[in-house]
Amino acid sequence: MTGRTVVRALKILAPGTVPVHEPTDAAPVGPVRTWEITSDGYRRAHQGVVPPRRVEPAIAGAVARQTAAMRALSARAFPETDVPDEQRPR
Repeated sequence: MTGRTVVRALKILAPGTVPVHEPTDAAPVGPVRTWEITSDGYRRAHQGVVPPRRVEPAIAGAVARQTAAMRALSARAFPETDVPDEQRPR
């Protein structure tokens, strides 16, 4: 069995049998840096690295058809009473 990791047994420990380490004071202080608060230069640099998203046309069409069918079923199951008849989906 080369090239494959296999778990043969799990040893479940009772709570309290393993010492719990307290967090150290080495944790960074301040707000967490997220994508929304990063600099413009950082964003521009990383936008070129992200590969463009490829969507299979057949899958996109199937998703659009499924979404339309679900909305039609929802409109029939839960009709809106304040919508004029000519605007209701059929």
